[in-house]
Amino acid sequence: MNMKPLLSEVKEQLRDEADYEQEAKYLNAFVRALGDDERFLLPRVIPSLTSERILGMTFVPGEPVESVRDEPQEERDRVMSLLIELLLVELFDLRLVQTDPNFANYRYDPETGQVALLDFGASRRFKAAFTRGYRDILKAAVDGDRQAMAKAATQVGYAVGPEGSAYRELILDLAMVVLDPILKDEPYDFGTSQLPADAAEFGETIGHYREFWEVPPVDAAYIHRKIVGLFMLASRLKARVNVAQLLQPWLED
Repeated sequence: MNMKPLLSEVKEQLRDEADYEQEAKYLNAFVRALGDDERFLLPRVIPSLTSERILGMTFVPGEPVESVRDEPQEERDRVMSLLIELLLVELFDLRLVQTDPNFANYRYDPETGQVALLDFGASRRFKAAFTRGYRDILKAAVDGDRQAMAKAATQVGYAVGPEGSAYRELILDLAMVVLDPILKDEPYDFGTSQLPADAAEFGETIGHYREFWEVPPVDAAYIHRKIVGLFMLASRLKARVNVAQLLQPWLED
């Protein structure tokens, strides 16, 4: 595959992450969007201390988000539900996503139950057409409409192979496996999920169809990174979340 377009985007993203004036703008955008939501805690930019190479912010308290695994099941579920809901708001309402799911970018205050959000250098804006296409993929999956899934995926930029081909059916099967958390209106148990192993098996089979391989859309690659990171955190916390219920309002919109 020709990886140069993707690598060029990644290099540009890394340069952007080191531009603290731009990160300050992203942080301010998230403060405007989430500042009144008492479930979250965000630092505020201190303009007099901020430059291209320095980002001055107010201090926010909190413990590593992994400490939530020592909390009761109900609290683990609540915190993880909050972070998944935040991703949906970022993607479908703000079209501005903090794409780095490093665990260190989240903190937890056990006294208030608030989740602190940090490090907005990897934030990325998405076009309406992309987020609409991504929503259409999810809606088609929930509806069990494989033809609509393929159409929406193609519009987003995924290479799903020729219509009627074994490769397309394989890709759609993989998509349904990966999207399992949204397919049932019930809590999904991330702690016991076999999804990564199941997806890996599909990956081995897809390896036999190299002639259809293409670099994924750059925007999708960043969304995948965020989703995989949240999945890993949910697994670490052994959370149980009704993801389908969280997603439903956007599918009805």
